[in-house]
Amino acid sequence: MAGFKIEQCDPSEYEDTINEFWEKYLPATGQNRLQWLQNNPAGETIWLMAFDSEGNEVLGTITVMLRDLYLNGRQIKAGAFGDLMVSEKCRVFGPALPLMRAAVEIGERNNIDLLYTVPNPSSLKLTERIGFEKKITLKNLVRPVRTKAYLDKKLKIAFLSTMLSILTDKVINLVPCLTLLLTGRKIQLHEQLDEQFDRFIEKYEKQLAVAGSVRSREFLTWRYINNPKYNFKVLSMSDKEGICGYISFCEKNNKILIYDLVYFSNKVLRTMINSLICYASRKNMQAIYFSVTSASDLPGKLKKRLFIDANADVDVMFRSDNEFNDIEEWIMFDGDRNI
Repeated sequence: MAGFKIEQCDPSEYEDTINEFWEKYLPATGQNRLQWLQNNPAGETIWLMAFDSEGNEVLGTITVMLRDLYLNGRQIKAGAFGDLMVSEKCRVFGPALPLMRAAVEIGERNNIDLLYTVPNPSSLKLTERIGFEKKITLKNLVRPVRTKAYLDKKLKIAFLSTMLSILTDKVINLVPCLTLLLTGRKIQLHEQLDEQFDRFIEKYEKQLAVAGSVRSREFLTWRYINNPKYNFKVLSMSDKEGICGYISFCEKNNKILIYDLVYFSNKVLRTMINSLICYASRKNMQAIYFSVTSASDLPGKLKKRLFIDANADVDVMFRSDNEFNDIEEWIMFDGDRNI
C-alpha cells in the first residue's frame, strides 16, 4: 500500500481506534492510558496518525511524551517516542518510517530540544535512518529473592536445588531485614505524596551537577500514583529533617520492578534497598529488577546488595539539532521512558 497521510490529531476523537490498536498490538496497555497521557504536567502527549491515501482509515500511530530535563544547569524539553503501532494490513511498506519522520518534524515545530527512544529490534534501523544515535545504555540488574529457579539451572537435581534454595533464601533475605531493624530509620509506603516531597525535591535538584530528570510532586503523582497501567508504590525513608530518599516500584508477574530511585547518601540507599528486599520477601516475590544508565555508579553499589547483571541491557537512542554533549551523563531510569 503506497501513500499515507500523516496528521497530528486530537486523540479523544479517535479513542475507539486507539483502544483497538492497543488491544491488538500492545495488549499490556492499561485502561484509561489515553486520558492519563494527556494529563502529563510536562505537557500534553503529541499524537500523530497515519491515514490511508483517502484519509478514511487509521493505519498507524506514534506518540511523543514530553519530559523536562536538566542539562548542565539548563532546563530543556525532551520528547520520548512511544505507541508506534502499524496496522497488519500494511506491515511491509507501511507508515512506520513516515510516522517517525513526522514525529521529528513536529518536535522541531514544538521547540522540543531533544528526542529519545528505546527501540525494539524491528525499529532500530528506522530510528537510525531518521538521525537517531546511541548515546547511553540502560543496564538491567536483578536481585534474586527466591533462588530455586536459579539453582535449578545450575544443579539440574530438583531435590538438591529445593533444599539449598530454602537455606539460601533465608540467608540472603534475613540479613537485610535484621540490618533494617537496627537502623531505626522511618520507612513509609505512600498512597499519596504530600508536601514533604516538595521539600525533598527542592534539596535534590540543588545537587544536580550535570544532567538529570526534572521531578516535582505533581509529576511524580501523575507518573506513579495515578498511573493506569501499574499499581505503583512509593517507598520513602525519612530522618529528623524529613524525606531523604524514595523508590518508586510496582509488582508484576511475581517480580518487583524499580522505576525511580533518588537518595541523598549511600546509607539511605542501603536502608531503602534492605527495606525493599524485606518487602519482596514478605510478599514471596521471585526477584527485584532495576534498570539505570551506565553513567551511574548505582550498578556497583547495588551489586554489594547481591544484585547481578540480568544480561538484558538496552540502548537509548537520541536525536537533536542542538549539541547536548552532557546527555551521556543523564542518570535515566525506566520511569523516564514512554511506558
